[in-house]
Amino acid sequence: MSTARARPTTLRVMRLRILFGCLAVGCANPTQPDPDATNILFIGNSATYFWDTPELVGRLLGMSGLAVRVGQSTFGGATLSDHAFRLPTPKKIAEKEWDYVILQPASYDIAFPEQHDLFLEPIRTLAQFIESSSPDAITILTIVWPWKDGVTMYGQHYSYVEYQTMLRDGTIALADEFGFTVAPVGWAWNQVMLERPDINMFESDEVHPSRSGAYLQACVYAVTILRQPLDVSFYGELEPLEAEYFQQVASSIVLDSIDLWNNGDLFRSDWTAGSIPPPLQGFRGFE
Repeated sequence: MSTARARPTTLRVMRLRILFGCLAVGCANPTQPDPDATNILFIGNSATYFWDTPELVGRLLGMSGLAVRVGQSTFGGATLSDHAFRLPTPKKIAEKEWDYVILQPASYDIAFPEQHDLFLEPIRTLAQFIESSSPDAITILTIVWPWKDGVTMYGQHYSYVEYQTMLRDGTIALADEFGFTVAPVGWAWNQVMLERPDINMFESDEVHPSRSGAYLQACVYAVTILRQPLDVSFYGELEPLEAEYFQQVASSIVLDSIDLWNNGDLFRSDWTAGSIPPPLQGFRGFE
């Protein structure tokens, strides 16, 4: 997820506008935001900001009747350890009380449970920052997607479907460790890749999302937050039939396995905010 690629100027300007402020979506007057609006913070890299996924999420939620303010701390190639220890993300977290904080991992090592000690300290640190400023926030960990032609790790090549399954299982394991909800973005991509190979989900670098990939990603986040099917007439720049298909895929992937993603009513009632695992003994490095 760290491959750099030039982005259209308009997207770069929009990214800076959101990064250093917040985009009000679904509010009657954006200059006087709804004080009851839902605040959503995205933490990630270009896999998140490509084609302004956070803005797409805000617009989908706004069309669903939820007034939101969307913020982001996203930097090209940034890992969660970068966000925890080397970037101004803690300041962004402390900026306000967020209702949802979405963490997008960068390292494909998340697919290997034996490598999870590389993630624990950065995630624990970010979780502490979130708890300090937003004790009631729901933190969401994203299942990312592999390269289009699969991934070679530790001397072995894995097909797209093989590695997507590993990413799903590894992300769920880490989310369970911290009591996070899971956004199954990559798992929704997997369904589209299998059902509709005619839809190009990737940019030409075969790792960043195309407009279609970004829209599907946004749909998954929207359904994860709403916890109800998505059925809106905001299609981004896609054809209505394709956008409606993505809305249906996101709705079924999230809602049909809602307990697997730690997003059901039982999980919400049992989880106590601030139940952060203690520091890992013998921590050996960052992701």
